[in-house]
Amino acid sequence: MLNKISADRIQDVCRSPFAPTGPEESGPLDEELVAKAQAGDKDALERLQSEYIKEHLGSLKAFVNTGVTVSVVRDSEGDTTLYFRGRPGVSLFNPRYSSGKYAISVLQ
Repeated sequence: MLNKISADRIQDVCRSPFAPTGPEESGPLDEELVAKAQAGDKDALERLQSEYIKEHLGSLKAFVNTGVTVSVVRDSEGDTTLYFRGRPGVSLFNPRYSSGKYAISVLQ
């Protein structure tokens, strides 16, 4: 199976799910709801998930299923480098840049 992963799609998936998107999301969490989620209550856990997580969960699962691992390294100046590596049996090839986006082909 051949998958193409573009950098803009990865950026969409990797944006911080904890960043508030509006003033209505900046209030404190209900401690009882958090306690229920920690105890394994799936309904409580779902209520705590941000809309961002819910919206992108399918893309994140699809990315994980490609067999590609990503390492994030920050240098002393604050720049970030992403390192991609295929798990055993997965090959990354044909990295390319076009129209402001990077794409890497993944062969599983």
